Amino acid sequence: MNDLKELDEVQTAKNAYRLIIESGRSIEDISLSLKISERVIYYWRTGKRFPNIKHVYGLSQIFNLPIESILA
Repeated sequence: MNDLKELDEVQTAKNAYRLIIESGRSIEDISLSLKISERVIYYWRTGKRFPNIKHVYGLSQIFNLPIESILA
C-alpha cells in the first residue's frame, strides 16, 4: 500500500522558474518577495537547486495558485 507519488525536485524547480517567466514579473522582483538571491532562481531553471517549501508556499501566494500546481 505504498502508492505515494515521489516528488520530482528537478521538475518542481523548472515549474517554479517557468511560472516566474510566464508571469512577466522580473526575477529581481520575485527574489525580493521570497527573500532569496536572484542566482537561486536561475539555478531552478536548470534544476541545479530546488525551491524549498517556503519558496513553493511563497510562489503559490504570489501567483495565487495551489501548491500542487508547482510541485511535480
